[in-house]
Formats: sequence, C-alpha cells, structure tokens
Amino acid sequence: MNRQFYTSFLTKHGRPPRVESTEYLRSRPIAQLFLTTTRGVNLYSPEYTLEDWGFVQYSKEFEFDYNVDYTELMEDKSLSPLRSEFRTAYNRERLGYDPGRPTTSRRVLEEVLNRETVNVKEICKAIQLRQIPEDWKIIMVHAKERELKEAPRMFAMMVFQKRIYFCVTEMNLSRVILDYFPQQTMTLNESELLKRLLFISDVLRDPALLLSILNEIDFSNRNVGHTRPITEVFIKVFDKLFGTPGLLENTHWFFEQCIIVLASYLNPPPTVLTCKTGDPPPCNEVWYNHAGGFEGLRQKGWTLITIALLLYVEQLIGMKSYIISQCDNQVCKVLIPVPAEYGSVESYLATGGDDLEKKIQLFLKTLTEVAKEMGLMVKPDETATSRNIVIYGKDILYKGAFMPQALKRISRTLPDVNEIYPTLETKISTMQTSGSAASQKALDYCVPYVVSTTETLCVIMREITHLKKQYKINNPDFQVLTSPRFKEFLLHLSSEVGGCPILDVTC
Repeated sequence: MNRQFYTSFLTKHGRPPRVESTEYLRSRPIAQLFLTTTRGVNLYSPEYTLEDWGFVQYSKEFEFDYNVDYTELMEDKSLSPLRSEFRTAYNRERLGYDPGRPTTSRRVLEEVLNRETVNVKEICKAIQLRQIPEDWKIIMVHAKERELKEAPRMFAMMVFQKRIYFCVTEMNLSRVILDYFPQQTMTLNESELLKRLLFISDVLRDPALLLSILNEIDFSNRNVGHTRPITEVFIKVFDKLFGTPGLLENTHWFFEQCIIVLASYLNPPPTVLTCKTGDPPPCNEVWYNHAGGFEGLRQKGWTLITIALLLYVEQLIGMKSYIISQCDNQVCKVLIPVPAEYGSVESYLATGGDDLEKKIQLFLKTLTEVAKEMGLMVKPDETATSRNIVIYGKDILYKGAFMPQALKRISRTLPDVNEIYPTLETKISTMQTSGSAASQKALDYCVPYVVSTTETLCVIMREITHLKKQYKINNPDFQVLTSPRFKEFLLHLSSEVGGCPILDVTC
C-alpha cells in the first residue's frame, strides 16, 4: 500500500510524500526515494524491499473535511435507538412489557431536522479520544432490503452521531485517498467502469509474449474477516495522512464496545424478553465484543486493504497484473511470460500444458495462503480462472462483449419497499425502477417493460380487490376498475396529472 501511494502521489504532485524519518530507513536505499523527484526509478527493484516499504510512515498531507455530505447521509434512512432505549425497536405485545418511548427518531431525515446544529468536528473528536457516551455504543443489524436468502446479509444501523462519523470518514477516503489507488472502481461512474471492464477483458491489447489469465476472486465472510489485527496497520496510514490520530483507527474499538442486537420488530431476542432493563445476556440475536466488520461499514477502507493484498501477491509470484476492486468484487488479470521455447502466446496456450497450469495455480495458491494469514478465506467454489470471461459485480463479459443480465434484475421486480408506511405509489415506483434497470442490461427493452408493467397492474388490481372485500368499493365501480379499458387508461395516464408513476417505453 505504501509503495502504491508513493507512486501515485509522485505522479500527481511531482514530489514524494512527506515521511516521518526513522533511524532504520536512513541507512536503507529507500530513503533516497523521498529526497528526489525523479520518476524513472524502478520501484520494484530488489534494493527497495517490501520490508523497507513497511517501515515507511507518512506525515500529514491532506486536510480532513468535516463538512458532511447530507446527500450521502440520507442514503441510509434508518437509525438505531440509543443503547438504553433499544427495546423500543420491538413490538410491545411481543415483548410482554412497555419499554417506553424513544427520545430520538429512527429516521435520518427527522433526526437532522430536529437538531439546530450538527457539530461533526466535536463528534469526531470524541471518537478520537474514545470518550463517546454509552448510549452511542449500539449496533442493530437487519436483513438487507429484498434479501430472499434464509441466512440473509445484515446491514448495520447506528445512532445518529455514529452514522455521521462513518459518513464523513468514508467521504474523505473516497474524495482524497481513493484517487491514489487506480485499481479501485468505487469512484468511477458507469461509463468509466464500462471502459475499465472492456480494457481488462480485451486480450488483443496484451503486450507481446505475455499470456493473460483472468481471475475472479471472492472471499468468504469478507466483512467479518476484517479484524483489528489485519486492518490497524493500514488504517493508521490514513490517519497519518489526514493528521487525525485515532479517528479511523478506532473503528474496531467502537465495534468491540457495542452491544450488537438483531432488529426484528416482531421477533425480539429471547434474552430481551426476560431482561426488561439494562444489557441483556448474550444469545444468538444479542452479542458483545464484535471483532470483525459489518456489511456497509468502512467498505472503502476494506477495499484498499484488499488491493494491498493483491499487490503483495503480485510481488510474491513475480508476475505483472492488472487489478480492479470494489468491496467484495475483485478481478486480477495476471500476465504470464511466455517461455522463449514456445515463441508465441498461441503456441504456449496449445502446448504449454503442465507449465502453464503450474503458473496459473501459483497465483491462486499464493493468494489463498496470504489471505489466510490475514484472516480472510478465499471461496474456492466462487473463485474462477478464465482466458475469456470477466465477472465483476453484476456484469459478465465474454471476449470483451457484455452478456445480457436482465434476468436477475427482472427477478427483483417485487412490490417490497423499505418504508415504514409503504404506499401504492412507492410500490409501483420500485417495480418500475427495477424494470428500467433490467432493460439497461437486456438485449432489448421489450421483455423488461412487459414484465414490470404486468406486475404493476397485478399490484394495482390486488389493491382494488382488497378494497372491494372491505366493502369500500361497490360492484358497479369494481367492474369498471377491473376492466381492460381502465387498465389501458392507467398505463397511459401521466403521473404529472395524477396518474401512477409508470414509465413509458421511451424512458
């Protein structure tokens, strides 16, 4: 990580980054790199060892921006109650007792509007000094929206102040640090990501006498695997660059201090049923001293650590690679030198046999071993090696061409919305958005349009039938509302004049 940052910083600013001098580095060749602006130095030379790079400690280079971006803050709508009030998140009848009323709102927007000021700097200062109130030390986990697995991924909800903390620190990592790591794709827009994927999947651009092998890598329980011993040495680098000692480093300290509780309104944890006040005893749904990470928290930091892991593997195997990484999506294109006796890539592919297989397995074996030492487990059944196929996130490319991926998006055309009080309008809007997303990844827009429109009509008719059963619609009106002519009317009536939020074919 230190070497990559040095390279990018020197290229961008024309000077090396500032470092804290140490007696050890003064006697090493690497010390000269920080005294010159020369760009023609081979940073991969054996005289600049990885051990020496590990001793490099950068000084402050950037100003930490405490002006939180409220548009990013609003992306996560839900908050956790205070630790002393977490029982208010459950149904009173299921609890069997009255937990009282919460003093804070569960909605981010309401909490922002209820406060005259939000002093982000004071919040960050309290975290740096580890002087946060006990009521902040809670994380409630909830199944992700539209997650259909029996063992779903769980996203974390925190109190407003901690939500502010993670939002502002991730914002600074995104706007400042990520620019120095070209392997990441988190800051790219859709067109830039498209170009990056087309570049990495195009074998015709490979240098001569280098055979490219594409490796799609997946880690098991990636967020939980990022524990303090792994991440601390990397996170300290970011704190030094911002001049904020302890700010990002205290991420895992906060996790360890928290009570972790399952947030299921109708299913309170069993120990909460019997313990009406204070911290309940641990059980499957309540635990303490959490050592790993959480879904959606510190993702940019974990991505940078994963990039450092892949760069380290590249150094160990002695082969050049191209890396793209974002959260739990990693693709590493390894360039294998063609031995002189084969003469060409085609000949090596046809007759390389055991030698080629050995070099391919060298990367996977080294990656698995290094990841295991860091506490991460490579999923063998979801880690693939190919010459022609790239799988990155929701995109699949074959020989540089995108494959249609509409089916997965069509399958998510559900009237399930992440709202406390779901309305017919939000249900329709959700399904129409899913249909629009599916059309962008399909060979044509006809099938996604027909599916999303049909599902939308089914939801509307179901609501009308429900009102009929409640005797809120009489028989003559019911016949009109369920007629084909009325359905056509619904599909053609614009939302600007009071119609449903249904997209037309031109959108």
